[in-house]
Amino acid sequence: MTIAHGIVFNGTVVPGTERVIRDSSAWWDGTTHDTRSRQMRAIRTVRGHWSGGTYREGPSAGEIFVRYMNARENKEGDDLHVSVHHSISADGLIWQHADHAIGCVDVGHRPAILTGVSVEVMWPGTLRQAAKLGAIGRPFITRTWDGARVDCVKPTDEQIGAWRWLVETVCRIHDLPKKCAPLRRMNARELGAFRGVCEHGNMPGTTKIDACGLLMEATGYPHV
Repeated sequence: MTIAHGIVFNGTVVPGTERVIRDSSAWWDGTTHDTRSRQMRAIRTVRGHWSGGTYREGPSAGEIFVRYMNARENKEGDDLHVSVHHSISADGLIWQHADHAIGCVDVGHRPAILTGVSVEVMWPGTLRQAAKLGAIGRPFITRTWDGARVDCVKPTDEQIGAWRWLVETVCRIHDLPKKCAPLRRMNARELGAFRGVCEHGNMPGTTKIDACGLLMEATGYPHV
């Protein structure tokens, strides 16, 4: 295991991003089925998720999170081959898991994979999921996503602060506008024309709701 710091884009560390941790044992190098070539496409979005797991924290959280991602299987028991560029633990530590120059497989919509930087925030998401994991006692709020009311547990204040910093930084690196997608699923044409901050729930055809608009809300950016 080797620990380094700073966001890597095209193999180069971006100055002023030393807050971000890179762990060699928690890294996708772009040579496996877990990632995709961007095919020269420009980055258009920063995409947020809740992990649906526990509030992991501490210096090993990034490595444990990637180990969990690598172990995920579909209903047939086959490897899901998923990946993500960044993760944020409950204590506000930020990891990078792949160079921004490659596409990470965090959603099913291929054009979004080729043009997005993805971020998983380590928190259960829904109140129901938190209860299933034994993560009870956390504050929760009700939000409406795509017309449905959802009881959500809150991410930690440290996670929200780290997410805001990361979004600001990624938008600066890739010259993205500070605006958010609407609070609903988008169609392929809408997503193709959009640049800014979105969530998994915005993806065309998805049945997922994460992160129920909470991450977009936390940026303070206006919705289109």
